[in-house]
Amino acid sequence: MTNSISTALHGAIQALEQFARASENISKPDSETSLVKNIVEMNLAKRSYEANLAVIKASDEIAQTTIDMLI
Repeated sequence: MTNSISTALHGAIQALEQFARASENISKPDSETSLVKNIVEMNLAKRSYEANLAVIKASDEIAQTTIDMLI
């Protein structure tokens, strides 16, 4: 369970970094990549972050249920 949280946390951090890179590219007037590509990258990063957050929440719920069963 801890491994799944760790993996999801790492994925969430990567998604935040991907989002930051794409938004930085949008703000550069001489950006080599297109606006559309960066918007797509931002949307992918958002979905990735949400998916990783869902894994963290599910793992937490499983851990809490396990603890409740033991008490």
